[in-house]
Amino acid sequence: MWKLVRMALVCGALCLTACGEKGGGTTPCEEGTWTCSDEGYVLRQCVGGSWTETRCMEDQGKLCEAGTCVDPWRHGSPEWDRCEGEPLAAPGTLAAKMTYYEDVARRLHVQPPLRWMLGVTLACREVTCSGGDTPPCYDCSQPAVPQEEATVEHVVQWHTGENDGLWSSLYLTSQAYRYAVTGDGEALSMLVTLLEGQRDRMAITGVRGLFTRQLIPPDMPGIGCPEDPAEYVPDEEKNDNQWVRIGPDGCVQTADPVTHAFVSSSHCGLNAFAGWCWLDNVSQDEYSGHVLALADTEINIPESIETPGRRLEPFGDLLELNEAV
Repeated sequence: MWKLVRMALVCGALCLTACGEKGGGTTPCEEGTWTCSDEGYVLRQCVGGSWTETRCMEDQGKLCEAGTCVDPWRHGSPEWDRCEGEPLAAPGTLAAKMTYYEDVARRLHVQPPLRWMLGVTLACREVTCSGGDTPPCYDCSQPAVPQEEATVEHVVQWHTGENDGLWSSLYLTSQAYRYAVTGDGEALSMLVTLLEGQRDRMAITGVRGLFTRQLIPPDMPGIGCPEDPAEYVPDEEKNDNQWVRIGPDGCVQTADPVTHAFVSSSHCGLNAFAGWCWLDNVSQDEYSGHVLALADTEINIPESIETPGRRLEPFGDLLELNEAV
């Protein structure tokens, strides 16, 4: 099924060439004449008395305009409002903001061992004590190292939540687009890192195609598995955010609803994640992000480039198993 989906995405522009568009075929033409297909994917030009085709979208990721292929963001010659009269507008160009976001994301927010996006708390700035306070004294309204210079080494606490996978998927998608347009090796490296995190997000569940919303490893500063056994009592309807943990035996463990004692299930083989816990729930919004990221990776990254966990097939298998498609 997923091969058909991919073919449909890739071949969307191709079918338009056989649908009666103007300026095609073997009709004689006037030198220099050009036309664009209705959706702007294909440019046709008259060269030497015959029509030639340039597939702007398929071959270049561009759109046809004024007899040439142009970048999509230049199509229609848009003039962007700089919001100069808006008091809440952030100064600077979109290019400058993109550069800043890319820098701070990879420098500060992608936790290396975990390989997904996380919020952070930086160490507070040490200041001179006053009023008889005992040193050291800190001002936590200011970081010890400015955000513009801070790295993961300066993080004192990581912040995890049930939307970690969604935010990471959206950033992963941006790196797939970035690599497709620029061929930047840094974008590819980040994409591979985030895909490794996605692979773990699926592997810890032990179910092909099933991503958990949140997973927490042992011994990670600032984050940890819930300590209350009540949070591990199974929810039969799976519409609440209950947790499971991986025991030393590599099996999923839940808490007995009466005694709150932990019990190993028959869902085993997860020894690589012993000591971890994960949220036994899924989210439609989160899955939308996963599908977007995996589909854009599939389309934009050549198959000759090895990347982990990039394929849609496991996800498609899960949907079919649960009659979701």
